[in-house]
Amino acid sequence: MNVPNRLTRHARLRLAERTSLSQLDFLALLDQHRTVAVGRGHPCTLRHQLFYSVADAAHFIAVHDAREGWVITILPLAYYEGQNRGRLVPEQQKRRAIRHVLPDGEPAPVPFPPPPPLEQGVLLFFSVLVGATETKLTLGSYRFYRLPATPQEALTHTGFIAKFRTTLAAAHMDPAALIALTLSNRTLRHRLRIECAELAALSPEFLRSEIPAHTAVPLPLAAAA
Repeated sequence: MNVPNRLTRHARLRLAERTSLSQLDFLALLDQHRTVAVGRGHPCTLRHQLFYSVADAAHFIAVHDAREGWVITILPLAYYEGQNRGRLVPEQQKRRAIRHVLPDGEPAPVPFPPPPPLEQGVLLFFSVLVGATETKLTLGSYRFYRLPATPQEALTHTGFIAKFRTTLAAAHMDPAALIALTLSNRTLRHRLRIECAELAALSPEFLRSEIPAHTAVPLPLAAAA
C-alpha cells in the first residue's frame, strides 16, 4: 500500500522559512521522484533527498521517512554537509537534481541576495493586518542579516520584499488592501509595524502585480511569532 507523502508541522515551517517553494510544489517533486537520494539516517527508513529550488537557485535536503511518508525537516545543503562531517554531495548528484526541474540544466540567476546562514542573522515572522478590525494573518518568516529598526531598513532588503510579494500573490491578496505589515520576534521582544502608505512610498515596485509564476508560494500555516 502506497503511503502519501506529507510534511510535519516542523517541516512546513522550515520549508516556508528556508525556501520559496510552496508545499504543493515541494510535494510534487517528491511524488514525481524529482529528488536525488544522497544518504540515510536513523532509523534506516529515513532518506536524505536532495532537491533543487528554481526560485531560490539553491539545493536543499529533505529528511523523509520513506515508510510513513512524513517529511521530517528541510535543510540547506551547506548545513547538511557541515553536519555530515564535511562530506560534500558530489557535483554529479547536484547537476542531476537541477536536471529534474530544469531540462536544459541551466539554473536561472537569483534576482536578490539569499538570506544569511542558519547560524547567523535574525529570524522575524511577517504578518499583515487587513479589514476594519485589523485582523492579523501570519504569512511566514524571513531571516534578516540584522534586526531592522525602521521601515526603511526592512523594505530595502530585496530578498524579503521578493518573498513577501510572492507570498501575497499566491494567497490571492491585494497589496493595496493591506492596512499594515508587521515584523516580530517574541523572544527578542521586537515588533515593527509598517503602514500601507509606507509600503508604497518606500518600495514603489512593491505594488506591481507582475510576479514570475515559478517563484509563487502559497499561504503557509500561521506560526507563533
